[in-house]
Amino acid sequence: MINKAHNPDRTIKVKNKWLGKVIIFIVLILLFTLFSFLTYSLSIGQMNFIKKSSPSEGTVVSFSESKSSKDGTMYSPVVEYTDGQGNTQTFRSSLSSNRPSYKIGQKVDILVPNDGDIPQINSFMDLWFGGIIVGIFALISLLILFLTTYATIKNGRMRKLLAREGTVIQAKVLSVNESTYSKNTSLSWLIQAQWLNPQNNKVYTFESEDIMYNPKDFLGDTIDVTILPQDPRIYEMNISTLPVAAN
Repeated sequence: MINKAHNPDRTIKVKNKWLGKVIIFIVLILLFTLFSFLTYSLSIGQMNFIKKSSPSEGTVVSFSESKSSKDGTMYSPVVEYTDGQGNTQTFRSSLSSNRPSYKIGQKVDILVPNDGDIPQINSFMDLWFGGIIVGIFALISLLILFLTTYATIKNGRMRKLLAREGTVIQAKVLSVNESTYSKNTSLSWLIQAQWLNPQNNKVYTFESEDIMYNPKDFLGDTIDVTILPQDPRIYEMNISTLPVAAN
């Protein structure tokens, strides 16, 4: 793992867990593909719905109430309209809100499909809300994928820089602590070590990558750390000499 030392300045930790990275990439790509496909399908579906529908007018006659996940009440307008045969029909909007978005008796523009499908209120949110939400999830997954890719590329460049220009120093082992993200499951541990730079009299604290067992009994007083001489904050702690976890 390549890092930037904790003291005295900002740190950057760069991990070397290719299996985990591959899994993350696959999951992100699958999520982006899924959300993109759903966005496309919903958009095409709505465009086909508009093409096969005729504009008409309806009247809000009531509200359908439902409970939300936060024990609140959601309201969906129920609209009454007259179909092409002169019969009175009603439908419930698929869009609900925590406050009634219309008033009883209010006239609303609607789209009535020619194939007998359920009409919809002719408003931007009623027609496109589902596609917008799924599209936002697609953009979020794409952004995370981009940031993960950028971090991986940057990590690779720093590793090459260390391999080319790095110097090995002996850092004093300070402690072995449970990894922050796994304190509840106790799945991994981190080694913390410290080194005094004689060139500038500054103390640098280094941290290992995650270790899947407690390495305390296998450590000496010091551990090898590869640093960049011109910037000791960039480093890689050598844990390859430690035993490999059996599972």
